[in-house]
Amino acid sequence: MKREISNDRVISEIQDDFSNLFPFLKLEFYKLENEIPSIRTKKRLPNSIFLRSVGLKSDGHIEISQEMTVSELEKMFAEKFGLIAQISRNSGGIWLETTMTNIWSLHKQNEYGKEISNLLDGISPNDNQNRYWRQQVVRSVYQVL
Repeated sequence: MKREISNDRVISEIQDDFSNLFPFLKLEFYKLENEIPSIRTKKRLPNSIFLRSVGLKSDGHIEISQEMTVSELEKMFAEKFGLIAQISRNSGGIWLETTMTNIWSLHKQNEYGKEISNLLDGISPNDNQNRYWRQQVVRSVYQVL
């Protein structure tokens, strides 16, 4: 998927393009802040903000493929456009940052999110008994990693 990255695009447009290709992954953008001297924190950028407002380094295109790893995509956004991107995976209704599995391809991340979500599909998170079992399934799946 080749997508345009330019000053006149809104963050949500980039996210929608990405989500259409990888429905169990989420792309978010951040800015670094120094609220406390010597401590840098990430603050999530609102979806409705234009890329020109977040310091887009240059306009261009980005090619996103199924085989690309999470770390490659995040690095490309940083180096080519000056944007801090973070990919998260849907794990049964919970969005988890992919920092521990960032060497996995985007396809593998998406498929893993799909498997976990399908596994937990019949377990409602609304009552305490089912909430406990959902947590146990998610924990056991991640112990395999």
